[in-house]
Amino acid sequence: MDLPHPLKPCFLLLSVIPYDSEISRKKLVRLWIAEGFVQEKNNETLETTAEKYLMELINRSMIEVAVASSSGRVKACRVHNLLHDLAISLSENGNFSVICHDTCASTSARRISLQTSNVSFHKEHKKRLRSVFMFSSSAPAVLKSKIVAKSFELVRILDLDDCKVLKLPKEIGGLLHLRYLGLRGTKVKKLPRTLQNLCYLQPLDIRKTEIKIIAFQIKCLRNLRNLEMRQDGQSISVPMGLAKLGKLQVLTGLQASAAIVHEISSLTKLQKLSIEDLNNEDAEKLCSSVNNLNELSYLSIFSGDGIRPLDIATLKPSSCLQKLHIAGKLQTLPDWFSQLHNLTKLRLSFSKLEEDPLSVLAQLPNLLFLQLNKAYQGKVMRCCCPGFPKLKIFIITELEKLEEWDVDIGAMPCVLEVWIMLCENLATVPTGLQSLATLQRLRLVGMPSSFIDRLGELGEDFVRIKHIPSIQIIQQFG
Repeated sequence: MDLPHPLKPCFLLLSVIPYDSEISRKKLVRLWIAEGFVQEKNNETLETTAEKYLMELINRSMIEVAVASSSGRVKACRVHNLLHDLAISLSENGNFSVICHDTCASTSARRISLQTSNVSFHKEHKKRLRSVFMFSSSAPAVLKSKIVAKSFELVRILDLDDCKVLKLPKEIGGLLHLRYLGLRGTKVKKLPRTLQNLCYLQPLDIRKTEIKIIAFQIKCLRNLRNLEMRQDGQSISVPMGLAKLGKLQVLTGLQASAAIVHEISSLTKLQKLSIEDLNNEDAEKLCSSVNNLNELSYLSIFSGDGIRPLDIATLKPSSCLQKLHIAGKLQTLPDWFSQLHNLTKLRLSFSKLEEDPLSVLAQLPNLLFLQLNKAYQGKVMRCCCPGFPKLKIFIITELEKLEEWDVDIGAMPCVLEVWIMLCENLATVPTGLQSLATLQRLRLVGMPSSFIDRLGELGEDFVRIKHIPSIQIIQQFG
């Protein structure tokens, strides 16, 4: 196989995933970094270099793109079965990795992919074993205290994502070489305090678990690069010490407090921040902290106050900001919105804006995705020409007072997809919809029958939609 050295181990690592499965770009990049396959060079971050490796493997057709974003960025990958077979064969022959389908795990390979139940480990594994990937119900048996302590001592990667794990043994904290711990989608409710011993840990992903609080000293994880904690409807409380995590690039699902928003200002490497339950008293301090984050490309703020408007007028986001989600009452758009020249994705939820936001948002030159969810309280909304020059996806949800939506000829020249959901007073599809020559998909969800009836072949609005290749109507939602 003719692959340069940095790319070959990156490709071979794909041998550990099951057939016909996908792996997210972020996870793959983080695994490569934790394995030590990526070296810093030319003042680039490890993540930037790793993503270049990924694109080169895609360009060589060694990896396929499974999912891409509206901007065309790779979100998930897969490997063709023939190339998967090649990766497995080369990996097993070189003791790079082995797929475990029976009860006895190989002691010669450095990486084991567990795709069966009731696997047995013993002391001999300690000598070579560096990475353990679990894709079966074997996790509870494998994670017994004695096995972790005796067989996993030199392990760098422990990937338990989506396994039926209820509890982590405290012996996990003894795996002092551990760089990657994947817990996403497990049933873990509590993290052992011994995790504070894992000073080399790079990503910690506890999304979609049952964890509500981090009780150990997070400040001890000095090499942490990604802390992902987003749960459905639940933010995570973190103890003081975040400011010590100088390498942190991603921080999500964080519960706001006066102390926490102050510490954020020290995280100058942060590229992605998602903070929830923000009180109005702490909003101005958060703005001050965020203004210090010059590399921030993603920002999500969820208000904890449903009554008073969120005071974020003093926010001055980095010119790097590409994705923004604000959930909370605003009433008016802050002045700085007009300066978001590099923004590609915007979600506004529960904003209760009193003036049509499109007059400002339509001028954002690089916006690709826009969602307004309970964001506007007016009766009329208008897309003026030449607004939204690059917009591809436009979603409106529960704009309860909206009665009329107009689209001028020449507006939204690149739009591909429009969603209209649960807008009970909207009488018709937008006027001017027929001028959107690029529109491929129209999705109508939970709209009243009077709205839908106008779209039939004999209906008043059929002329507006007849050019759209794909129209989906879902009248019952949820």
